[in-house]
Amino acid sequence: DILGMSSNAMLTEFYGALSKNNAKEALTIIHNLHDQGTDLKQFIHEFIDSLRQKMLKMISENKEDGVGRILEMLDILSEAKLKQDIDIPQLPYEVAVLQITGKLVKKAIIEEDEIEEEVTVKAPVQEAKPEKKLEEKEDVASGDFNLKLLKEKWPRVMERIKVPSLRMSLKNALPEKVEGLDVELSFSTNFHKAKVMEHDNRVELEKVIEDVFSKKIKLNARVKEMELKTVMEEDLDRMQSEPKPKPEVEDALDQALNIFGGELVE
Repeated sequence: DILGMSSNAMLTEFYGALSKNNAKEALTIIHNLHDQGTDLKQFIHEFIDSLRQKMLKMISENKEDGVGRILEMLDILSEAKLKQDIDIPQLPYEVAVLQITGKLVKKAIIEEDEIEEEVTVKAPVQEAKPEKKLEEKEDVASGDFNLKLLKEKWPRVMERIKVPSLRMSLKNALPEKVEGLDVELSFSTNFHKAKVMEHDNRVELEKVIEDVFSKKIKLNARVKEMELKTVMEEDLDRMQSEPKPKPEVEDALDQALNIFGGELVE
């Protein structure tokens, strides 16, 4: 039991509510635990640990379909755990529940669409400022789209990614090649490569890159090949790099010359 107040059954019930995107049920669990005097931070800590165990089990059994969903929960709840409000301890977890179940994300998208629509309607009233913004956007996109430019602005791309699991997998990626409008990313693991190249994630990343560079790109990905040397090759490299020892006779002659001075005449 968590501090004698809740059991594994409560953790399972909370996971079930989040998996079904049932915000009402998940919030009820949070409120009941708080009313019972349960330490919510400890409850979330144990829930995060249980999610980690589920993730490792899925990976070991090659059942990676649900891993992305668990990564999303881990990302959001870990962030909420760091923002616990002393006066309202349940508030960060209520917000996390809404994010995980999609309630808060949908609202944010609607608000963003409304803001864009409002700017579009008001733009003709203030002609000077919109023209200036257009010029600034053209300046960003005026240079040739190349690998160096993509690497420089890669942090801006990462900041605009909204899906937590995609943002986490992109931390494992590096821009590797740019040919025309074809962009290739390299990954150290096949798992993160597959996660980024899922249809919805790939579309979002391509859209973000298009917004930053005003270029409609096509995304490709590959897993880095690790360069491994055999023990024999490593020994050979080491032997070639080390200085060869002098024969004993030459070493003795060098010592004599150092003591008595002079030079060797053949």
